[in-house]
Amino acid sequence: MCAVMALCFASCTPEEEPSSTDLLFALSVRENSIAVTWNAVPEAVFYELQLDNNDVVRTDKTTHIFEDLEYNAEYTVNLKAIALTGDILKESTRSTTIGKRVIPAYREWVTEIPTTTISDNGLWAVGAFGMDGVIINLGNDKITITPNIAFYDVDNNGVAVGSYQGEVQSGVAAMYIDGEIFEIDLSSITANNTMSCLTSITPDGSYAVGWYACSEDDVYYNNYGMYAPFCYDVVNNTVSIPEPQPRPFYSVNSHSPHAVAPDRSILGCEQSYVGDGRAIMLNTIWEDEYTQYEYFNFTYDEKYNPITAMGDTNNRFSPSGRYVYGNTSYYTDEYISYPAVYDRETNQMYTFDSIGSVTSITDDGIVFINDSLYGSGSTTYVTTLTNNDPSTFQTLEAWLLYEYGIDVSMYDSQNDTDPDNAYTLDGVMVLGVSDDGKTLMTTTSSLNGWVNSVIYLDGTK
Repeated sequence: MCAVMALCFASCTPEEEPSSTDLLFALSVRENSIAVTWNAVPEAVFYELQLDNNDVVRTDKTTHIFEDLEYNAEYTVNLKAIALTGDILKESTRSTTIGKRVIPAYREWVTEIPTTTISDNGLWAVGAFGMDGVIINLGNDKITITPNIAFYDVDNNGVAVGSYQGEVQSGVAAMYIDGEIFEIDLSSITANNTMSCLTSITPDGSYAVGWYACSEDDVYYNNYGMYAPFCYDVVNNTVSIPEPQPRPFYSVNSHSPHAVAPDRSILGCEQSYVGDGRAIMLNTIWEDEYTQYEYFNFTYDEKYNPITAMGDTNNRFSPSGRYVYGNTSYYTDEYISYPAVYDRETNQMYTFDSIGSVTSITDDGIVFINDSLYGSGSTTYVTTLTNNDPSTFQTLEAWLLYEYGIDVSMYDSQNDTDPDNAYTLDGVMVLGVSDDGKTLMTTTSSLNGWVNSVIYLDGTK
């Protein structure tokens, strides 16, 4: 308090020296908060503070903090000393400015639930662990843990989609908007919604896709199997089934969508049994819900035994929907899987002669490969779409340092005792890229929980 008083008195001349009853206060800005401190006024029983035109705050203390304010904005604080009679003894007003927010190139949050995707505009991250979810608002660092609702995608406004374990233990398809849960009504397509999930939503939040447990009595069971796809038009609040197609040479066990592009094309994954009785995972694409889906990178011999197939439940679209990334498989004398990217514009398949999976790709062809299956591994490697030489792949840490001057090794990830190698030792995976390719979201497990981090390739912002 002495320091505050000294600061206030410093500008006063001897003739202007205030009396002990003057109301003197100081404003201190830290991040997006304003701390107010003032001297006690004799006979005052409480004080009233008002920030701009917001509600009045009443306190009998001589300090108060206004939190969660806007960056790059000016604020005015009005302070009054109030007597027992309710009269205003003293009143004073001061203004201050909160500057533009400076965000470091690398930020992290440790949570018990991992984030698994980022919104196209790079402002939201969501994830799931079991039936619980997490939402991170990257604009204000607010973390929301949501018991009984798990999230698999989020739009540019922070609307998260997933599955809600309410009355149905297995979960039902749901959206989470401003803290409220909205279950999706599937009664028009199934009479027994015992299990369903929304898996993806367009960046503008107008359209979502998901799957539901299809009983043998349902119309679409013979087309799609025990798990069937559905589309949800958010604007019109309508549910529909995307157009199926005949399958003359194998039986299908399940078919579920896992991603939707901004133009509403849908990426699905079908688990089927082919000519020799083997199970196979096949990716499918609907150009829209009214057009029959197509397979891509699926070849087979004269007996319908598979030779190649792109298919995995973890395969995804790039932000624009141009690329499908993840894994592709080769069926020879043994089953072989490679990290792969399929270009929908050129119908070209890119495979990478390494173990693991492509966990993300930018729309300008920067590829992130984890060196083991999805959800594990020791590090992420970075390459370009046309470079298939593993000896030239860079670790994420080296790529960030040499290409962008971002040294993540200087950050202690709170779970690694070696501060000089705090990033690559813990199995980090790049699981999300913004539509401009400048914001990366990564996840890695640790003894303290999941370390979720965001990296801005443009540096501080």
